Amino acid sequence: MGFVVNKRRFQQSGPPEYTVTITIDSYINHTGGALVQTNLSGPMTAVTLSPKDTYRINQPSGSSGITVTASGNNFIISGTPTADVTINCTTTQNPDLLTSTQKDVSNWTKTRNASYGYQHSVSSTRINWNIPSASADVNKNEGYYIELPISQIPAGNYIFEIRYRITDLSQLDTGCKIGISTSNYNGRVYFYFNCMIDILDTQTSYTNVSVPYTRSANDSAYLAITNYYYNTTYTARQGRIYLDQIYLREV
Repeated sequence: MGFVVNKRRFQQSGPPEYTVTITIDSYINHTGGALVQTNLSGPMTAVTLSPKDTYRINQPSGSSGITVTASGNNFIISGTPTADVTINCTTTQNPDLLTSTQKDVSNWTKTRNASYGYQHSVSSTRINWNIPSASADVNKNEGYYIELPISQIPAGNYIFEIRYRITDLSQLDTGCKIGISTSNYNGRVYFYFNCMIDILDTQTSYTNVSVPYTRSANDSAYLAITNYYYNTTYTARQGRIYLDQIYLREV
C-alpha cells in the first residue's frame, strides 16, 4: 500500500520587514524617530540630525529606499526601506578663525601705558598681571588688545573659547575679563564687551571656558583682556594668567 504525502510550501505572511540603523557621534543631536528602527514593512519614522555648536555633519549617504535630505545645517533621514540599511554619520569641527599672531598675547597692544599701574610682562601664552596699589583705581581698568578685522571675522555667530589657569595669586579675579570688545579706547574696553569670560583666581589647573559671540556688519572687534576694578582701599592686584589656547569658531 502506498502513502500520499501532501507537500505545502509555507510562505511569509505579510510583506518583508527591514531594519534601519543610524549611527552618530557625540557631536550630533537627533529628534524624531529612534536611531534604530526594526520590523519596518512601510515608511520609517523620520529622524532629524543637528550638529552641536562649532560642528558640521559630514554628508551622509542613503540607500535601499532611505534618503538623506539637507535642511540648513541639519539632515533629515526618511523613506521606506527595501533592505536592511545602516547610515553612518560623522562630524567635523569648524576651523579656528584666529591666526597664530592674534593668539600670541605678546603681540597685543597695551591700552594704557605703565605709568597707569600695569606691569607689562607677557609671553606668547602668559600675562604677568600686576596692578600696584595707587590713589586712583579708575586708572586700572585697561589691559591689552588686538584687532579682529571684518574681512577675517565676518558678521555672524561664533563660539569664543579659552583654556587657562592662574598662578602666583593675590586677589587677581576681581574685575578681570577676557573677551571681544567693540572698542579699544581707554576706559571703554570693559563696557563694550560683546562677549566675555571671567578670569577666576580659583582656577589653578587648566580648564576650557566658552561663550557665544555675535558680530554685526557694523561692529568693530578687538580680542582683549582687561581688569575693571574700583574701590577705596587701593589694593594691589597681581597674578599670572596662562592662556594655553584661544579659539574662535563659527557656530
